[in-house]
Amino acid sequence: MTGYRQRGASLLELMIALALGALVIGAIVTIYIHVARAAQYQQALTEVQSTGRFATQLIADDIRRAGFWGKVWQPSFEGTFEADDDNFQQAARAGYGGDAQLAQPLPAWGAPTAEVCQHSGCINSLWSGDPQAPHDVLFVRYAKVDGASSVGLESHGSCAWIGTGSGGACSNLDDDDQWQYHAVYYYLRSVQETQSDGGALNVPALYMAQLGATGQYRTVEIVRNVEALAIDWGYDQDGDGFADHYYSSEEAVLQAQSDLLGWWQNVISARVYLVIRSDALAVPRQIGESTLMLGGQTYSAPADNRIRRLFSTTVMIRNARNHSD
Repeated sequence: MTGYRQRGASLLELMIALALGALVIGAIVTIYIHVARAAQYQQALTEVQSTGRFATQLIADDIRRAGFWGKVWQPSFEGTFEADDDNFQQAARAGYGGDAQLAQPLPAWGAPTAEVCQHSGCINSLWSGDPQAPHDVLFVRYAKVDGASSVGLESHGSCAWIGTGSGGACSNLDDDDQWQYHAVYYYLRSVQETQSDGGALNVPALYMAQLGATGQYRTVEIVRNVEALAIDWGYDQDGDGFADHYYSSEEAVLQAQSDLLGWWQNVISARVYLVIRSDALAVPRQIGESTLMLGGQTYSAPADNRIRRLFSTTVMIRNARNHSD
């Protein structure tokens, strides 16, 4: 009977097979990493785009309504209304008359965070990230049909009145002469997030504070990862309805020092700039430093494995312009 001799693979053959296997596995791992990076990048970019569009549209809609006081064309604000915001600079206050010293609340106003408060700490937990990033605070006021505010606004003829309860200064009111007073401000705030390792990380968030019936503001978080907020104001110098120059919020504060109400009545538009960032990407990706232009301000974003995008929009403040004619 003829026997068959069995042979195994030689050492050389095993080494070749291992090398080929390693090459195949390496190629698969490389492809997987590239696909994972691309997928994660696209997901993060989609979230950034969604957040930016939402936040920009929300702020733009509020600015677009600024200075609407109901059916009053050129309002004369009667009586006195004071909010619990004495720590704000005069222009930032939601009231008029009395300690506010303004004939009417400014429809829209903005300033760097350092210029808003008469005393430090009037706004809690301000975002204190990169000091180069613009951190403006935006104030908006107008009459609204309904909303969360319990502060009333009456307007009839040329009379306008803001207050709580009933019995305002305006007479001969119809049902459609009564509104809600919508007074809010937007700012960037620091929020703590708990990490998977149990640690805490401070992240920037866009907040809105709304005036309530007690005269105090109630704060609401809008979206997170808003790293910079800047407002440029379009000033109409010759009264032709077009902005002749755009001033940053810091420049606008200086320009309006001698005639606060008069200067701001000639502001007809606002340019809103927001810098939105992603969370740090789990799969490292080379994202270098980026320089972003927020109007006349420059922000050099750090290289920290995050996606950043700049969003901007220009909004006409038509109501405020009409009332000043």
